Formats: sequence, structure tokens, C-alpha cells
Amino acid sequence: MAAVRLSNADAGGPVEVHVGDTVSLLLPEPPTTGFTWRWHVPVGLRVLVDERVGMSPGAPGRETQRRLAVEVTTAGRHELVAELARPWENAARSRLDFVLAAGAAESAAGR
Repeated sequence: MAAVRLSNADAGGPVEVHVGDTVSLLLPEPPTTGFTWRWHVPVGLRVLVDERVGMSPGAPGRETQRRLAVEVTTAGRHELVAELARPWENAARSRLDFVLAAGAAESAAGR
């Protein structure tokens, strides 16, 4: 199965994937503002990893990134939503929609 990497530039348009693929999404996350990414993961995707990366000792306030990795478990159209928001606020500062068009799993010979 394939590893597919996405960034904020991939938001909006459909991305073709297959059942069994792992999709990783990496988004910038400002650590000292209280804003974090929250996910709306549809049925058909299974969360494997949700972590902050890029934190360095001795570099307070340095921008980090949030990494989400999901496995595609069923075929179909899956809309993964990322919202940058503060946990204590209802409204999101920004929203990104990622559309995954998942086909049936391909055999190793078919890739």
C-alpha cells in the first residue's frame, strides 16, 4: 500500500488514494497562540497518528507542525476536515477540506 503525503496546498481538490493507503497531513501550528488543529475524520478513515512535530528544546515560540496520519479503510469519497481553533472557542480561525477519492486496493503488480 502507498504512503500519500498532503499539505495545505492539497486542500479543496480531490486526491486519489486506495484502500489500505496511509495518508499523512502536515500543517503549520503556532504553539504560543493557543490555536491547534482539530480534525473531523469520516467513517472510512482510521486515525493512526495525531502529533505535534518540530518542537526543539531552547526554541520557545518556534512554529511547529501538526501531523495526522490516517489509513483508508473503505472505498468512496471521504472528506477530511481540519480546523485551526482554540479549544475554548467554538469558531475556527480557518478551515481546510481534503477530499480523498478512495478506490479499491490495488495489487502490488498493478502499481
